[in-house]
Amino acid sequence: MRLKKGSKVEVLKKSNVPPGSWWCAEIVSGNGHTYNVKYDQPPSNTSEVIMERVPRKAIGPCPPPFEEVFEMSSWKLAEVARVVSRNHYFVRLLGSSEFKVHKSFIRVWQSWKDGRWVLIGKRKQSELMKGDLRVDVHQLELRAYLRTMKALYASGPLSWDQETLITNLWFMLHISNDEHLSEIRHLVSDEMDS
Repeated sequence: MRLKKGSKVEVLKKSNVPPGSWWCAEIVSGNGHTYNVKYDQPPSNTSEVIMERVPRKAIGPCPPPFEEVFEMSSWKLAEVARVVSRNHYFVRLLGSSEFKVHKSFIRVWQSWKDGRWVLIGKRKQSELMKGDLRVDVHQLELRAYLRTMKALYASGPLSWDQETLITNLWFMLHISNDEHLSEIRHLVSDEMDS
């Protein structure tokens, strides 16, 4: 993990009770061996900003934004990969490939603590809006890719240059394997129907 100014990290605090707790922080500066960090919520009960110098080995990445997905009659930990439409998302179960689910089958990751459910990884509205913008951009990228694929497919057999163009577009526009294969299946089924 590369650490630079502004990076969001977690810092292992061995002096707190219980020992070995991780605290969210932001890198302020560092030299590769030790780093000055500013805690998001200080490890003490004060509201003042607390900065501390910590060794590199006590710093780790923030966990990914996990949700729970209802699949095969149970809730399973998953990562939302991207939004397909207003109501559908591509999700990835841990150690699995992506698949599409309706938003009603997704919930915030929760843990049972002290006799009640506690939300883990609660997101701010501003973070969700940034995610929506990324989704809008990806939808535009996907639309451009699909139109290019249709135009090339309609023109007949592909040349080496056209295959190179498709491959380059695939990577530049962040098209997933699933999206690419879905479009190929769609093109082939359209040809068989006509």
